[in-house]
Amino acid sequence: MLLKIMMKFNKINLNVKSLALALCLGFFLFNIIDNKRYQGDIIQNDVIQYYSYLPAYFIENDITLSFLDQHKKLPPNSYWHLVAPNGKRYFKMTMGVSILYSPFFLVSHFFALHNSGYPADGFSLPYKVGLTLSTLFYAMLGLWLLQKLLSNYYNKYVVAIVIVVISIGTNFYNYASNNDLLMSHVYSFFLFAFFLNLVVSWFKQPRILTAIFLGLVLGLIALVRPTNIIIGLALIFYGVNNWSELKMRFSFYLKHFLQVIILLFFAIIVWVPQMIYWKMQVGSYLYFSYAGESFFWNNPHIFEILFGFRKGLFIYTPLIILSYLGIIFCFKQLKLWRLTLITFIPLNIYIMSCWWCWWYGGSFGQRPMIDSFPLLAIPMAELINTILNKSNWFIAPLALIFSFFIYLNIFQSFQYEKGLIHYDSMSKEAYFKIFLEKDAKAEFDYWNLLIPTDSENALKGLPERDLRKK
Repeated sequence: MLLKIMMKFNKINLNVKSLALALCLGFFLFNIIDNKRYQGDIIQNDVIQYYSYLPAYFIENDITLSFLDQHKKLPPNSYWHLVAPNGKRYFKMTMGVSILYSPFFLVSHFFALHNSGYPADGFSLPYKVGLTLSTLFYAMLGLWLLQKLLSNYYNKYVVAIVIVVISIGTNFYNYASNNDLLMSHVYSFFLFAFFLNLVVSWFKQPRILTAIFLGLVLGLIALVRPTNIIIGLALIFYGVNNWSELKMRFSFYLKHFLQVIILLFFAIIVWVPQMIYWKMQVGSYLYFSYAGESFFWNNPHIFEILFGFRKGLFIYTPLIILSYLGIIFCFKQLKLWRLTLITFIPLNIYIMSCWWCWWYGGSFGQRPMIDSFPLLAIPMAELINTILNKSNWFIAPLALIFSFFIYLNIFQSFQYEKGLIHYDSMSKEAYFKIFLEKDAKAEFDYWNLLIPTDSENALKGLPERDLRKK
């Protein structure tokens, strides 16, 4: 029956992959336009530090932020910065996201300058619209690149299902179209998808141009979020399954040694502006800019980031468990990617869990995991492909399961935005009290069910205290 339906679709040349992308775009646009995200307070919190490089350089002509001493009138909450030991100001976040924002910022700035009626200060409506469009652009380009990657291995129906699941069935949806849309994660998602496509292309047909792009994208991945450099493991382990193939991989590097040097050169080139900036402001070309914050390598919070009710990956993004089930039950089929998966995923989880603020501030679910969804999409696709090839009887239950969890994800994104899912203090009791509730706060003492974070102890690597009022 399923095969007959597919054959009919093929006869009318139905492009289900394009339909999946169009559906995702429709969901994002509706959420953005209906809630007027671009008019809201979207340049806030971490985004201020990602973004402020651009107005400081292009509008104030002063990346050192010395203009702040002039006490000139500035938009509220702009130019959030830290102060180095030498007394100079600097932005905590690296400038990778600003580089990706920059084309949209420049167009917005041009518009604001030319009789738009809005101040050309970097923070008025034209800039918010431009930045919103940047997220939408990179979200859709990232999904298209993911579609391209998966199409190397799976039919269009499997690819379409995975695209829909990732885009509106995970917290990707929140970071592509809710008030958090300017955070770095959709941008990293795009870069990961781009990088993995380049890896496949380079090992299939090594070219200097591909090596250049590999270097640029890998460098930019690290410049957006330095810990994401570990995706570079794909350059070692893609297509490697045994010791003999690993030796062949190093023979490949020797054979194409010039391309390897070019790749590394361009990965470093991306970092040159950042290193110059650090040298200007803090006196060193390399600098750990997160003053007072650290990783605690002997104190990982692995259970909490996966299963905890504060920010657990499988609690707030349950459909992503398909990726992990895909690795477990379809390990043999994942021949090209399995060593990359089994090295990257545990290392990524471990690094994430060792950061002092393992709940990653005010956020919905485990937001850093979004960056690696393009890689996790591969075992998800393999599992779905395996299930669909087993029997047509799986189609209806699978569709029902996906529909429910996609609805749950969109509903919980709404709850998070309205404050029902607290940004950093959720508990098991609070979660189940507000489960599928639109407005439950008035019905019980919601705040007493929350467990406030103990940032003071967490910063020291100590166990958190129970800060609830007794």
